[in-house]
Amino acid sequence: MMRKSALFLVVIATMLAALVLPVALGPASSEASINDVVWLDTVFKGSDPLLGYVQAYEAGATAVLKISILNTTGDTITIKGAKVKFDWTGGEYTANAGDYPGTLANNQSGTATIGFTVPDISIASNQVRHSYTVSVDYEREGGYTAGTQVNRENVGTGNGYSEDFWLDHNYIDPVTLQVYLNGVLTTDYQLDCDGQTISFNTAPGSGVSISADYQYVELVGWGNGSDTLFYLDHSPVVSGTQKIYVDCTLSTSYTLEDDTGRIRFSTPPAAGRSIIANYQYVARWTVSGDDFAVYSPDQNSAMAVRQQLYAVGTPSVNTAGSRRLLAESAMETQLGDQAYAAGNLDDAKAHYDQAFVYLDKALKNDKDPNFFKAVEPTGTLLLGIGMVLLAFGVILYVIRRPKGPSGA
Repeated sequence: MMRKSALFLVVIATMLAALVLPVALGPASSEASINDVVWLDTVFKGSDPLLGYVQAYEAGATAVLKISILNTTGDTITIKGAKVKFDWTGGEYTANAGDYPGTLANNQSGTATIGFTVPDISIASNQVRHSYTVSVDYEREGGYTAGTQVNRENVGTGNGYSEDFWLDHNYIDPVTLQVYLNGVLTTDYQLDCDGQTISFNTAPGSGVSISADYQYVELVGWGNGSDTLFYLDHSPVVSGTQKIYVDCTLSTSYTLEDDTGRIRFSTPPAAGRSIIANYQYVARWTVSGDDFAVYSPDQNSAMAVRQQLYAVGTPSVNTAGSRRLLAESAMETQLGDQAYAAGNLDDAKAHYDQAFVYLDKALKNDKDPNFFKAVEPTGTLLLGIGMVLLAFGVILYVIRRPKGPSGA
């Protein structure tokens, strides 16, 4: 018996270890980002007969979104902005300056607030749930750049006849390159920014030290003579900070979408031409949802009556007449849900109103109000159990009752 008990404990311990270890040994989240989003002052939150679970506002009302942010990046961050973007045309709304924290220290939390006017149902349909993406842009101290800075790299030593020297990195931003001979800045060279080669016009003398400062940057892609669309590795881009080079020549023949990092050239870069970029960008936290609803006034009116019906629920009554009225109320509510789901909002409200009339009449006409309670879950449960037991007893009686003589 002792061995069996010990074996049982070993098995249980092994199972617990299998459950706990993956959690304990898994990679820790480096950033908590957006903790939560909450829609305030909605006209309805819950299950809609047509749309399912929704958080709803009436068209023309003011929607308010609260975004909870927690910084666990390990650094102090600067909040650059917050916004919510919906699936309808023009459905992008941003937080005003002052409606989000300017900076957050590590492990510090804050709140961003976005308010906007809910559009008409001609823009945002009331027949579907709308998806949305909430985003918060931030940067750590010092910001983010696609270029990586290199300072005073030892490139080599002159010998009096070699003109070509190589940097440790390729794809160089030509504007950032500074070359020194014995610590003195020189411009007597050409740069192959793709191939990392410095070619001096005059070979550095014997024993002359050659060093360089520069930034190596992002290779966006290669031209093929037909493609005009390219994407940067990071976005959103800080507007106006980008430098785009085609074959090491600074280009202005493009448009850049800062939010997505999409580059569209006016003419396709020729085959074999490199496209490199240096720019500043911000980091972005995002969270998405698909439960936003826009109600028309008649839709909101119908749902308001429906909410009242469901708030009252099914009360306990004492008379057959009141129970019949409650059954009729339930039927009207179901008909209202069916009409609502079919988009017949006027019919739905008419059924909900009638259901409420029956409900009100059932409560007022009940002949024994001393035993009536608006909410009586225990009594309802006991009544249900009693009905089940009664039905079970009837079944047993039918099975076991003695059979009479057959009528021949």
